[in-house]
Amino acid sequence: LCQACLKLLNLQSQMVRVQALRTINEYLRGIVRQAQKNVLGDLESASEDVDEIRAKLTSMQLQGIPTDLIGKLLSALKEVKPSSRDVSVCSSWLEVIFSCCFSLATSNNPRMALSHLPNLIENVYSLLDEPDNGAAVGSTVQKILAEAAKHLNELDLKTDSAGDLILSKLMNGLQFQYSSVMDCTLDALAAFYTSLDVEQVRSEAVQDFLAQPLKTLANLRLNPLFGHKIALDTCAGAILSCIGPEAFLKVITLDILGNPEADGELPYKWIIPVLESKLR
Repeated sequence: LCQACLKLLNLQSQMVRVQALRTINEYLRGIVRQAQKNVLGDLESASEDVDEIRAKLTSMQLQGIPTDLIGKLLSALKEVKPSSRDVSVCSSWLEVIFSCCFSLATSNNPRMALSHLPNLIENVYSLLDEPDNGAAVGSTVQKILAEAAKHLNELDLKTDSAGDLILSKLMNGLQFQYSSVMDCTLDALAAFYTSLDVEQVRSEAVQDFLAQPLKTLANLRLNPLFGHKIALDTCAGAILSCIGPEAFLKVITLDILGNPEADGELPYKWIIPVLESKLR
C-alpha cells in the first residue's frame, strides 16, 4: 500500500498526490489505533477511571508497531518531498511526517524517532522557502518534538550528541533567510525545551549545554529592527523554565550595580519581565 502511494506522489496531479498522502496517513493512524486496542482490555480491567486509562494509554510503549517499515517510509518521504510552492501538498506531506514520528515515538523502540529528527527538521524547514508554509511547518515540528524529545536522556544532552544535532537544526531556523516566519521557528525551539524530561536536565553540565542558544536569542533581541520580540521572549521563558535562573543568567547577565548613573540603559532589560513571569 505504501509503495503504491509513494509512486503516485511522482505524478503531476495535486489531487492525486494529496489523496495518496492521506491514504498513508490513515494507514499509520490505523497501526497505532490497533496497537492501542490490543492493550485497552487490560487497562480497562485494571481501572474504571477513563482519564487514568487515557493517560496510561498515551504514555505506553506499544507493541506491534512496524518500526523498521515506518523508518523506511520516512526515508522514502524525504525523496518525494513536494515543492515548497505546492502548499496544499506540503500540508498533507507534513501530516504524514508527523504520523510517522508519532508511531515511532509510541512504539517499544521510541528512540528510533530521535535518530530521524535532525534530518527531518532540516527537510521540513526547507519548506519555509514559501512563507505560506510557516504555520504548518511550525506546528508539525512542535508536535513531533512533543512526542519525541521526551525520550532524550542526560547523555543525549551534550556536544556532538543526539540532542546537539536536533538543537543545531532548530537553531538554523533563526537564520536571516527565515526572518519572515521566525515566529514559527522560535515556537518550535521553545517546544524542544518544554518537551524535555525535567529529570534529565538536573545536572549543571546539561543546563549549561541547553543554555547555549540564549547567546543567539540575546543578539537577535538587541537588533532594533527585529520584529519577533514576543515569540523570542516566550522562547527565552521556555529555556528559563527548563534550565533554571542560575544557568540562564550565566549567559544573559543584567550586570546591575545599583547606581542609575553607572548602570545607564540596560541592554538586556527585556529579560526582567521574563524572569518575573517564570519565577513567581
